[in-house]
Amino acid sequence: MKNTEFNAHGVELNQRYASSAVVPEPDAGDEVWARDRQLYLQATTRPGAKLPHAWLVGEGGTRISTLDVTGKGMMTLLTGIGGQAWKRAAAKLDVPFLRTVVVGEPGTIDPYCYWRQVRDIDEAGALLVRPDGYIAWRHSAPVWDDSEALTSLEDALTAVLDRPSGSSEPAPGATQEPQYNTRAVPITVPHTTPADAAPASATSTTTEGVNR
Repeated sequence: MKNTEFNAHGVELNQRYASSAVVPEPDAGDEVWARDRQLYLQATTRPGAKLPHAWLVGEGGTRISTLDVTGKGMMTLLTGIGGQAWKRAAAKLDVPFLRTVVVGEPGTIDPYCYWRQVRDIDEAGALLVRPDGYIAWRHSAPVWDDSEALTSLEDALTAVLDRPSGSSEPAPGATQEPQYNTRAVPITVPHTTPADAAPASATSTTTEGVNR
């Protein structure tokens, strides 16, 4: 009788995001809950869900969780040892906020198949995990072609990270660029020093004295 009060893991961990920062799978359908949603955790890699915990074997044979190889302020592309096309695609994009984790490579080995039991994707599929540990996008089917992986990954990053441009229409002949995308863009940061502000302050004081 006290399980719902004290052991409600589902209440704590079964949240699902539905937002522009999550790319839903068009063919996934609605999630089916096998047990009480409030009481039991249902681990899944569906977009919008928290990345499931699974023990991997890290450096020196120590245990490391899938939760510890993602996050830390960065997006994470998570794939398997067969997902070399995804790894090469991420390297080609070369964006500073994206890390690639290949389960099966040294440091993230899955010898006991804990990750395999909960990953819900092919060995050569991929997950895009947000910095908060929630899954932003997944590609369940295997991908072997580098160009296909590059296009899919870039589309996913653009969909997750771009800000909406609003309802205003661009001027005739103008190109409407996204406010944020995955490609590096040079920017100029203005700098103001106390010396720059001094003349303006003096002028303001003088003008005020004349007005009075």
